[in-house]
Amino acid sequence: MADRSERIQPVARLADNRESRAAKELAEAQQRLEQQRQQLTNLHGYQAEYRQALGIAGRQGLRAQQVRDFRRFLTQVDQAIAGQQQVVERAEADVEQARRKWLAARTETRRVETLQSWYAEEENQREQRQEQKETDERAGRPPGGPAR
Repeated sequence: MADRSERIQPVARLADNRESRAAKELAEAQQRLEQQRQQLTNLHGYQAEYRQALGIAGRQGLRAQQVRDFRRFLTQVDQAIAGQQQVVERAEADVEQARRKWLAARTETRRVETLQSWYAEEENQREQRQEQKETDERAGRPPGGPAR
């Protein structure tokens, strides 16, 4: 019969695999979040550039139609920024969910590892007691008794 520490190894492997998958999902969610944040930063940059261009063009004299076109475009950029901010917020929520999933998987892995270690230690102590009993019997002493 296999010892308990050996029988629990498949459970330990499953827990470890689950933790690895959760860690990978967390890393991917963090990467997606960074990409979305970068897009938001880019939009803010475009917005600043066009506002600056509008100011420069305004000082040089723009026709009313050109001012309306600039403002319409800036409104579209503002809307894109608002939409991208929502995307970033969803990505942040995804990261938090993935982090919680990974922490739960990590905790489960640690529990199984602790149990496996406890089983192995218990088996080791049992083997040592058995070896001591056999040594005592060979030496002609009663089990657990003092040496002669």
